[in-house]
Amino acid sequence: MRFARWDVWGFLALLATSTPAHPQTMPLQRADSIDARKRAARMQSWFERVRHANLPMRFSGGAPPCDARIGRFCQWNDDDTTTSKEPKPIKEARDKLLRTLDSAANRSPRDDWIIGQRVRYLVEAGRDSDAVRVARSCAATPWWCDALTGLALHELGDYGALRPTCDESDSRRNARRICRSVGR
Repeated sequence: MRFARWDVWGFLALLATSTPAHPQTMPLQRADSIDARKRAARMQSWFERVRHANLPMRFSGGAPPCDARIGRFCQWNDDDTTTSKEPKPIKEARDKLLRTLDSAANRSPRDDWIIGQRVRYLVEAGRDSDAVRVARSCAATPWWCDALTGLALHELGDYGALRPTCDESDSRRNARRICRSVGR
């Protein structure tokens, strides 16, 4: 038993020395992908700080009366689809973030997080057709690409194109579950 423990420790030591510990020793492409992801994450953090600092203050004065009361629960039917105009600094910061995410995607096209953030912020900016284009050009994990394409098509309101996307992804369990959740 004593030798088996040393064999395990020896194997772990060998494994630790054979695995690169520093980005400088990793293949150039992998280090470049890690750097792209870190830069994009820093830019996203910066954008969210800019957004928070520039959000308009609005005092609601309390909750409006209930549209329907179910037991002790109050339900509001907020059918108001109008959105308030976004402050210019937020729009400019989002555009800068999207340029950074585009650059990061060029350096690391298979990164799930980067492609997801690109689609998210394009949809948030109301650029749904750009989000569909980005999602359809996705080179990341296939089920994730299918889910992002479905989200972008849903936001665009192209429900006819959403059905084939869900049918194509039928063999992928996660995408199938997402398609069911949006009623496709």
